Amino acid sequence: MSARRFAAVLGGLALTASLGLASASPASAHATIQLYGGKATAGGYGALWMRIPHGCEGSPTLRVVITVPASFGSAKPQMIGGWRSKVLARPDGSRLVVWNATGAPLRDDEFQDFGISVKWPSAEGVVLLPTVQTCEEGKVAWVDPDPAADHPAPRVTVAAASSTGH
Repeated sequence: MSARRFAAVLGGLALTASLGLASASPASAHATIQLYGGKATAGGYGALWMRIPHGCEGSPTLRVVITVPASFGSAKPQMIGGWRSKVLARPDGSRLVVWNATGAPLRDDEFQDFGISVKWPSAEGVVLLPTVQTCEEGKVAWVDPDPAADHPAPRVTVAAASSTGH
């Protein structure tokens, strides 16, 4: 192999390694909201998926509870095999969307997206969806409003509705 070809291969490996390290950053360990191509538009309908990235320090996840604020017009959980879901109304108008493992729990080395079909709030802005993950041993409460905290509450930005009606 020529020196030029060797340098090109080595450079490509270095780039691949650095990209891998960037994707494994601590931020990837947070519970996050995924919209998968959609966007949250004030007053519109859509879906969000809460990504639970791991268990609790080696312990598998048995339960996930997401608090959906009262500003959302509706919240319907996604059916997930091996999990049973329910929605609990709270006196303040918010809802708890709850999934309990009925089969094998979510292992610590796996992730799962927990989907909710929603009617977005009528006002634009950042909305927090505090999430608690309960494991066989321990729990992780993703509830801190500070995005730089160790366990920040997942958030979604709701955009203003289009004035054209589309």
